[in-house]
Amino acid sequence: DIFILAIAVFLLFEGTVYALFPEQTKRMLATIMSMDTNNLRVFGLVMVTLGAIINGWFKKHNFDKIYI
Repeated sequence: DIFILAIAVFLLFEGTVYALFPEQTKRMLATIMSMDTNNLRVFGLVMVTLGAIINGWFKKHNFDKIYI
């Protein structure tokens, strides 16, 4: 249930970015393609870590019942 909600929110934000800023999205993707693999890996790990920290903070403060 929560997994489907997470996918829906992800698609909502991704679709909005592509729809509102298509040229900037293409430039961002070109920048990503030119990045060193290790830098991209570190960036990904930082994002995963931040996501886990935010998720833990929400759980700790009982925000696990947020409805969109």
